[in-house]
Amino acid sequence: MTKFIPALVSVVAEGETVAGATLQLNFDPSQMFAYTNVITNSMMPLVYISAGFALGFTIIYSLKNAFSGRL
Repeated sequence: MTKFIPALVSVVAEGETVAGATLQLNFDPSQMFAYTNVITNSMMPLVYISAGFALGFTIIYSLKNAFSGRL
């Protein structure tokens, strides 16, 4: 786990036996949202393209229904 996310959580196992082993989590709250801005900015073009397709199909569907002559 610490190999993939070293800044978020580091796990240290202490003790020689299973009964004496303790687990300590070193959690840094300031690093919790460090990459959210990068992830959000990288996903926004996909959101814009999807919204554009949805808006385009909505307009085409509305125009088709407006001029088709049926209720």
